[in-house]
Amino acid sequence: MFKPDALKLIKDSVSIYDVLGCYNLSTNRSGFVVCPFHAEKTASMKIYAKTNTYKCFGCGAFGDVIDFVAKMENATVRDAMEILATRFGLDIFISESTSPEVIKKAQEAQAARDLEKVKSIKREEYIRTQLSLISE
Repeated sequence: MFKPDALKLIKDSVSIYDVLGCYNLSTNRSGFVVCPFHAEKTASMKIYAKTNTYKCFGCGAFGDVIDFVAKMENATVRDAMEILATRFGLDIFISESTSPEVIKKAQEAQAARDLEKVKSIKREEYIRTQLSLISE
């Protein structure tokens, strides 16, 4: 189980550029990279250093470091958090000596993250559906 602040710790500690480097990707001078999520020859994924996020203008993929790793590894958000914690030496797990109050808070925080992820996926599906209707 993750600590209540695990998500924030990862997002604050891991740079999107470090994550790109793990996959041998680098940005051009304009901050774009060739998107690894769809076939293309030109850089269409913009990397935003200030927010530590990315957005592909070709396939519509977007998110933060956790979303990027989840998509690259075809993993869940939880698995991506574990991957990042391992790669970057972050302590995000609750130990056995943790108090029940902290454990309960961690469970509530995880449930909230899971709900937000589902909302994000549904929102992305809706937008893609609407865009496909417009282009027809």
